[in-house]
Amino acid sequence: MTEKYSKQEITEKIVGVIADILDRTTEEISSNMGVFSDLGIESVEIMEIAFMLEQEFDIKIEDDELWNLPKYFLETEMFKDEIFSKKAIYIIKNNFSEISDEDISKFKSTNALLENLVVQDIVNCILKKS
Repeated sequence: MTEKYSKQEITEKIVGVIADILDRTTEEISSNMGVFSDLGIESVEIMEIAFMLEQEFDIKIEDDELWNLPKYFLETEMFKDEIFSKKAIYIIKNNFSEISDEDISKFKSTNALLENLVVQDIVNCILKKS
């Protein structure tokens, strides 16, 4: 379990990890930036980020959290015929801060979720675990 960090400390640490992996400055990254859409993070980099955050905060990013959700929804059959189950929608809303029911209803694949993942969602996930 993570020791108590303030929201600002968590944000700074996450931005620092992302900046290091992407070889950018922390000033180039803000909490409202899309992890995949704005920052262009790729799957190998997200695995690195996940590992570093799990080490930094002594946590585990679970299968039903953040970037793991697309695979989780397929494996648990919470996404069928281009429709998310009610439970999936609940999980999505608990993981993504800037997503609406209308957005969710337009998704044709689970990977569409990732375009809506912002740095702040990672901060919120870590905050919940502290």
